Amino acid sequence: MKKIFLTLSLLMVITLSAQNKEKIIKISYSAYPISTHDTPPEDSELFKIHPETVELAKGYQYKYSLYIDLQSNQSIYKLDTIIINKPAGTENVQYMVNDRLDFVIKKDANEVKKYEQIFQREFYSEGATEDIEWVLTDETKVISGMSCKKAVSKNKDMLLTVWYTDKVPVPYGPVNYFGLPGLVIWSEDFFWTTEIEKLGYADDFDFKKEMEKINTLFEENKKGKTINESLLIIKKAELVKSMIEQMQKS
Repeated sequence: MKKIFLTLSLLMVITLSAQNKEKIIKISYSAYPISTHDTPPEDSELFKIHPETVELAKGYQYKYSLYIDLQSNQSIYKLDTIIINKPAGTENVQYMVNDRLDFVIKKDANEVKKYEQIFQREFYSEGATEDIEWVLTDETKVISGMSCKKAVSKNKDMLLTVWYTDKVPVPYGPVNYFGLPGLVIWSEDFFWTTEIEKLGYADDFDFKKEMEKINTLFEENKKGKTINESLLIIKKAELVKSMIEQMQKS
């Protein structure tokens, strides 16, 4: 039933949005802090506890909202809530979240601002919608009732994979995954797995006020912590590569 509802909602929104561009589209995503890339070698000590670690990580659900203003071609992606529901027997076990994204705002194609913490270090990055280059593949899969196509980051060290649907030709998705020929339904990087939950209109959401609020927050706190997004992508890829090499040595 959820898949059918999501499919109908997606088709309804994209059909009506052509006639109602003043409407703000809201897409809800759920993310948890682990991925298939974050897997230690089978002959390592870490591998023995990996299944339990995966289950613990899945108990940390990060709920995000993506707001899209089709009239201005602006968007807001922000963390709403964190829901922690640990498996029985692990209530006192803490899972370290190494990478946390709080928000991404797109004011125009050349003005994208993002705030995230990597190993508790703050990064206020500024970039453009083309910072991540994509390689489109012919692979297809049905996700949440939608026919999707696979794309991967051109920078292979990023280990970034997305599944998008060109049935909804909106070039948006979670994080700063812009420019694909359709809405991103599911994504995975080294740290996170993210999947769409629902889609509709945000009738009571003051988009301009929220954009101004987040932009002001960014500008007031970025001093001494600003980095170009393209450079952050490279540094993050280097970090991921280093972490994988360390796991292989374990």
